[in-house]
Amino acid sequence: MQSPLPIGGRSAYFFFLRKLLIAMSCNDLAQIHVRQSACIEWWGHKEAVLVKRSLLFFSVLIILSLSCWAQEEPRHQLTLQGSGFLGKTTTSSGVQSEPTNSGGFLAGYRFNINNWIAAEVDYDFFSNSQRYATSSGNFRKQTYTHGITGAGVLKLPAFHGINTFALAGGGAMVFHPRNSTGIESQSRGTFVYGGGADVPLIKHVALRAQYRGFVYKVPDFNVNQLKADKFTHAAVPSAGFVFKF
Repeated sequence: MQSPLPIGGRSAYFFFLRKLLIAMSCNDLAQIHVRQSACIEWWGHKEAVLVKRSLLFFSVLIILSLSCWAQEEPRHQLTLQGSGFLGKTTTSSGVQSEPTNSGGFLAGYRFNINNWIAAEVDYDFFSNSQRYATSSGNFRKQTYTHGITGAGVLKLPAFHGINTFALAGGGAMVFHPRNSTGIESQSRGTFVYGGGADVPLIKHVALRAQYRGFVYKVPDFNVNQLKADKFTHAAVPSAGFVFKF
């Protein structure tokens, strides 16, 4: 039986198939190489973008951290202020109590826990009189009034460079009679609340204006005729200087 192709033709045919397979392989390899190059280039571009974004993120984070550190206030503050004592007339159990208004001073220390919260202790001094009207007559007791209080402070966001705050706490008020015999000093627990603002003047020095309210029981100096047994309120505005360190 004769072959469909002669020997020479068969050799030429196989040679042609070999060339075709080699060409196809080379073409596939070229396409694979192109695809690999494209993938490598794509991954390289993606990695470059990620690196740039990471560097930008950490740069912003460092700048914000340095900014917050630079703006952090000194931990300690001392304040000296002139103040006023504005008492309220209170009537109960047939006794009317009316303390006189007077001036005084405030000395305080504040510790800044962080940028939002602080704790402070204050000492107040006033020289005024406690006046009483009863069914048996009128009485007047000149007193030195001492206030010792502690409070938590919430520092509010600054407004045009003015630092504002609110406070609340408690302590004691001590009423010490002057030029009186047979009458002892008396202490009353007190609740204090208020708020204020600091205006920077120079580095580490600010001007502070604030208002505080004192809620306490009317003093009676353990005299039965003066027992009102009722809470009263005193408004204490003040202004002065703050020294930061």
